[in-house]
Amino acid sequence: MKTVFKYPLTVRDYVEIPMPEGAEILAVQTQHGIPCLWARVDTERPDETRHFRISGTGHELSTTDEPLRYVGTFQLQDGIFVGHLFERTGGE
Repeated sequence: MKTVFKYPLTVRDYVEIPMPEGAEILAVQTQHGIPCLWARVDTERPDETRHFRISGTGHELSTTDEPLRYVGTFQLQDGIFVGHLFERTGGE
């Protein structure tokens, strides 16, 4: 079955999220003060672990040349923290 799932994010440098293979990321926003990622998924597909990087505005993004794909931006604490979510596309 195809549907949209929500994945709450823990704010730290690196985040791993298991989601069905081929999940399409739709949006990153804050809901009730919690950053979340929404993805269109096929629940009949097996899970795979996707790897993400969160970086605050002005923070060093990476000390390596890891390939990153921008996903979205979210704000916490009335904009005091602005986080940028990237998917790590280089494998593990």
